[in-house]
Amino acid sequence: LYTLPSQLPGTTELLSIHYDNIKILNSSMVTASGLWNLTHLELNEVQLQQIEPGSFKDMNFLQKLIIIDNNII
Repeated sequence: LYTLPSQLPGTTELLSIHYDNIKILNSSMVTASGLWNLTHLELNEVQLQQIEPGSFKDMNFLQKLIIIDNNII
């Protein structure tokens, strides 16, 4: 994966992504995914380097964000 998946149902509440290639996370990526109902998001070893300000502004239900073993600058 190079972005958040967009083919998942909008009712998805938990998303766990491991060992992929999502280098940058931004609000347009979140909007395109349609995953506004997520309560838990895990990004583990996805080669994440940058999280742009406001990336999660449309995820009103997000309660837990886990980011492990990435290279955030």
